[in-house]
Amino acid sequence: HLRTIYPPVTQKAFLLGARLSPTLTAQKLVFVSAELIVMACLVVLLRLRGANPLWVAAYAWHPLAVLEIAGSGHNDAVGLACLWVGLVCWHVKRPALAAVAWAGAFLSKYATVILAPWWWFRRGVSRRWLFLFGGLAALPIVCCPSILTALFESLSAMAARFESNSSIYVLLATAVHHRGQPIQGGLQTAIKAQVPAQPREQQLHHERHHVAAQEERVPDVLPREKQ
Repeated sequence: HLRTIYPPVTQKAFLLGARLSPTLTAQKLVFVSAELIVMACLVVLLRLRGANPLWVAAYAWHPLAVLEIAGSGHNDAVGLACLWVGLVCWHVKRPALAAVAWAGAFLSKYATVILAPWWWFRRGVSRRWLFLFGGLAALPIVCCPSILTALFESLSAMAARFESNSSIYVLLATAVHHRGQPIQGGLQTAIKAQVPAQPREQQLHHERHHVAAQEERVPDVLPREKQ
């Protein structure tokens, strides 16, 4: 068994969905609710900036948001909700609340750590609440260091068979170099993941054709031995 690579807040979102009902629909309901929070934040920011709040439809009706969140039930919605709540708090000059929300975003999606250097290099902005962000973000990891060990352990194992998202499979396999797997092997696996499965007879036909083609090219490279 592999330990999860998901951050603590995302795991809590999974738990909430399971408590509601052990079904895929319940999980999607949690993430769609988070997506509604994102849209509410967009409406607030549009009003604060004097723009027409109906512009939120540009996001709400976007195919990516519809397919990935409502359709696939992608967990990124939780991190996005925390991120946009933090942006609203930042816009209304509430950096402490922004720090709390962004810590939640980090504990939902580790990539949110880029907010730290962004905040640090902002001119005319107090950095004291940045330490609150860092403290809250690091607290679960300090209390439970296995969060990080599980991340690296599982990523290493996933690199051997994480073919469902072949767009990043090659990069992941190369980064951890699982069991000495070369880049060519990662490329072949990524290509296979994109090619629809074929009937067994058709596969055998292609393999025989490939072998025959290779044998025809042998004399051009190396003369056959005399019988």
